[in-house]
Amino acid sequence: MKQTLFFAASLIFCFFGACASLQAQFTPPRILKHPTQIRTERLNLLNSLHRETNLNVTPDGQYLFFMSGRGQMPWSTPNYTTYKGQPEFDGDIWYAQKAGTTWQAPRCLGNTINTSQGEDEPNISPDGQRVYFQSWRHDWETTNGPYYQATLSGINWGYPAGLGGGITQFFRDMSMLPPIGSLGTDGATLSPDGRTFIVAAGKDYQGNLDLYISRKNAYGQWSYLTRLSVSTLGNERSPFWPVMAKPCILPRMAMAVGADWMSLKPCSMKTVHTGRLSTLGHPLIPGSMITASS
Repeated sequence: MKQTLFFAASLIFCFFGACASLQAQFTPPRILKHPTQIRTERLNLLNSLHRETNLNVTPDGQYLFFMSGRGQMPWSTPNYTTYKGQPEFDGDIWYAQKAGTTWQAPRCLGNTINTSQGEDEPNISPDGQRVYFQSWRHDWETTNGPYYQATLSGINWGYPAGLGGGITQFFRDMSMLPPIGSLGTDGATLSPDGRTFIVAAGKDYQGNLDLYISRKNAYGQWSYLTRLSVSTLGNERSPFWPVMAKPCILPRMAMAVGADWMSLKPCSMKTVHTGRLSTLGHPLIPGSMITASS
């Protein structure tokens, strides 16, 4: 009886301790104050009836890369996936060029990069010569995917090479967890020097995702992805690293009662004495100028 009571008391203690720990993860971020509002406008020329997500702007501000589910290409696969219950083509990477202050009609990046299996999450290097992206092509496990890089040669993009290393192994391992084969990501970003990689990932795209980080060593190999401490029991998605700045912007989607909400959280990268970027700082919400309840 004493052993039973002791065991029960231990379980209760552990339960409340776990609850307290989980609750601590949901400490509301500090909201920054801003003197003015930022006006937003819909870019109708770039948009379609389908999703446009995971945008990335080149450092000179002249090119905008993004994923679109609009199809329209010879290789496009109809009914490849669904979004909010509606069928959608496999995603492709599109880009638009700015003329003066106006964005021009978008164009598809081409079939050296895009396939019929879905490409997403483009990132452009600061010199504009490399594009990093995700592809769920059928052979991603054997081609060091699902994240790839391609180099610009003149006006043409070369064939992609997988990032490999711990990034590929992480997704191989995750795909073997039940339900087998199920994987979901929603946004990846690289540091300006191309040596730190952050991705939002999980087993279910429709569920809650977490943020994971990998670093490239002196031999060009990527470390195994590890979960970032800024992740919560909520839904972290679409990290973005400004090209010429230290903060990493983490749009975070969290489940509220009866509604979804998304806010932007800039997190500074703390630096140790070696100058190596290590961990993300405490997140801050930029405020109502660019965030809303929906």
